[in-house]
Amino acid sequence: MRLFHPLPPNGYLCKFLTCGKTYDSLSNFRGHLKKYHQGGGDIVQPPQQVQNPVNNYQMNVDNDVDMNDGVDNVDNEFDQPPELQDAQEEVTPDSVLRCISKSALTFVSKLYSIDNVNRAHVEVIVKLSSQFIHSVVSSIRSKFQEFDDPDIEEIFDITSNSFEGLLTESQRFTALKSCGYLIESIPIPIDYAQDVVNNPEPDLAQLPLTGQFVPFREVLKQFFEMPNVFEKTLTNYENLLADENNISNIVQGSLWKDHIAPKFEGKTVLPLDVNYDDFEPDNLAGSHQGDHKVGGTYFNCPVIPQQFLGSLKNMFVAQLILSDDRNVVDGNHKAFHLLLKELKFLEEEGLVLTINNQCRRVYFTLALVLGDNAGLHSVLGFVEGFTANYPCRMCRMHKDLVKRMLFVPEYLLRTPENYANDVATNDQQLTGVYEECVFNEVGSYHVALNQSVDIQHDVLEGVAKYSMCKILENLIYTRGYFSLETLILRVNDFSYGVLESGNRPPSHKLTQDRIMNDTLNFSSAEMLCFIRFFGMMVGDLVPQGDPVWEFYLILREIVDIIFAPSFSPGTPEYLKLCVEIHHQMYLNLFHVHLKPKHHYMLHYHIIMRLIGPLVHVSSMRWESKHRELKIIARSTCSRKNLPKTLITKYLLKLGFRFLSGCALQMDYDLGVSVSVPKALVDPESIIDQFVNLHPVPINFECLSWVRLNGTYFSNGLALHVGFTKDYPSFCVIDRIVYLGLSENFEPNIVFVCHKLVTSSFNRHLYSYEVNETNDWHAVAYDDLSTSFPLSTRVLPQGGLYVCPRCWL
Repeated sequence: MRLFHPLPPNGYLCKFLTCGKTYDSLSNFRGHLKKYHQGGGDIVQPPQQVQNPVNNYQMNVDNDVDMNDGVDNVDNEFDQPPELQDAQEEVTPDSVLRCISKSALTFVSKLYSIDNVNRAHVEVIVKLSSQFIHSVVSSIRSKFQEFDDPDIEEIFDITSNSFEGLLTESQRFTALKSCGYLIESIPIPIDYAQDVVNNPEPDLAQLPLTGQFVPFREVLKQFFEMPNVFEKTLTNYENLLADENNISNIVQGSLWKDHIAPKFEGKTVLPLDVNYDDFEPDNLAGSHQGDHKVGGTYFNCPVIPQQFLGSLKNMFVAQLILSDDRNVVDGNHKAFHLLLKELKFLEEEGLVLTINNQCRRVYFTLALVLGDNAGLHSVLGFVEGFTANYPCRMCRMHKDLVKRMLFVPEYLLRTPENYANDVATNDQQLTGVYEECVFNEVGSYHVALNQSVDIQHDVLEGVAKYSMCKILENLIYTRGYFSLETLILRVNDFSYGVLESGNRPPSHKLTQDRIMNDTLNFSSAEMLCFIRFFGMMVGDLVPQGDPVWEFYLILREIVDIIFAPSFSPGTPEYLKLCVEIHHQMYLNLFHVHLKPKHHYMLHYHIIMRLIGPLVHVSSMRWESKHRELKIIARSTCSRKNLPKTLITKYLLKLGFRFLSGCALQMDYDLGVSVSVPKALVDPESIIDQFVNLHPVPINFECLSWVRLNGTYFSNGLALHVGFTKDYPSFCVIDRIVYLGLSENFEPNIVFVCHKLVTSSFNRHLYSYEVNETNDWHAVAYDDLSTSFPLSTRVLPQGGLYVCPRCWL
């Protein structure tokens, strides 16, 4: 039937009596005939052509085709060398069907993976694409009528119906599920609520409150069974455990070594971090602001190689609920009971992964629950709000002591024992605990031990804002070192470079009212940029040794430490000292009390020893995950069962990743490439050690820029390449040499640089003073000491400086 009745442009029309229904695929039409019109299959006819501009255009194209054009070319295609003839003889209808079926499935899966293309758009695109392909194939087919070959006819039929079995969303979902690429979400029954429904008259009804849960055992299984993912992760895990001098991951902290890992002795176990945060999918200034606020729960495995850890595609959605639905009796347990059940299964039973055709049982355990302060206090069962008697989830210090204490006595720290007593007391006014933490049901987790902090909201949107406002108030209005107009001029004229140009502090927010009222509302990235470069902006206007400037330098040092991706074992104690000095100076210089966010910083040195670098548990990257779901929400007008809409689209996007086999591979973009003679690029042959070709090519491909795992490199940027005499060593990129792709299909990038000599560290400007040299140096991307570049700046007072991004 498909051979003699290929899909017409407007589909198959059922002309049995007055039926008149049309179908986009032969299988659907055949099913319709069997179900409703037994014996009526001989009346299949295409619908009549409707005269409209689209069909007129199609008919004109068909009429303009010269039926003899290209026939000679077709004959020539068969007059090929024997090896090509053999290759063409292997093209059978079955092989074409497999190829087209896979390509069509990949095509629709890719459409679903685009955040701002909603599912209704996919439906339209697939139907139009199907009609387009049918029209094109019909035109080509007419030129092959002289070949009486049933295989060719069948191949044309297959090609003409490329989207057969994928023309409806139900068919597409079924196809993706049957291949194992689409994971189905599970409804989370939370509670019931009364609401007005029109059925057909307005009436009160009990409506279910439900969220959507992703069975992430399936996500983890598919993710770690992708090529080389498990091997890379396990190798990285073992390397981290062997490195005792450079702390860069949670598995190097005391929480993992002393409390979690011993419970899995003799087993392969990997940690999981869970993050909870609320986000607003609607317009924040709109009339429905807050009506559909969503609580998102995400997870990741923090021991995958660090260069992939910050990638949003390696942060997975675990569940979505409407935030207000959690405000019921026992709301946390009702909202997270499926999540807890899944975590307990992964910890107790584990997953059997098929790695290189061998089965291996791997256990996954909950290490941390992450989020901002409001989110953590809410889901972990602590009182919300900074005005509570006991506002800290890590200790039992009263709010009156929080305002002035510079350290936390050990007896006030929360422990499993005193936490159990607080739960039994059942009085949040006396304990700060309003319910037992539901995550304590997971064997490896206890809220008094598995602790984390959020440096984004504690520091960048808290302590840094308070501190910088006090600093500006004193330097401008009390001490008069410079005016507000001078500050604005320097902020606007400062050379931020290509790396920080997008984080430029908005100078229009630098007003006297905002400074005096501590309401300098920069974003986190803008505040971080402002703190980093404030010393270079106005440091020359402030005398050496000024106490307020010393206060800024202490803050700058703290920011450097907490945003460092790794640290040495002695760093937490140094951070403790810096925080105590900062808080003491804040009290003495400005005569104001400490706020709860100041207090949280007193725990930072403890948390660093416990879980490693604090930057890895910051909310900054997790909040970027919200953007993906916000785009999906804004691409559709429907707000009915919004968690279901968002989670379905997300799982379709995740399915495309599994279908395309996108594992732990470097994300890269290459700039314009120019072939340059080796004598100009590398006169001293320092690149030869990185070249695997013999002889070495006479020309090298040089790039104008390259972006590797989201980090941008270009000529003129500085790289940190090691240490010399207690100072970091830098070099400036002169050429970016592209040596092709490696065996893992990742770009081989070598930076040809000239060295900089670090002469001193100018603490007043908080920058390294460097001098240029004529010495050349070549370094591969994989060999960099730190994976992010820096900018060099010549200051008005003279000298070339490199401003560090973090603790080196």
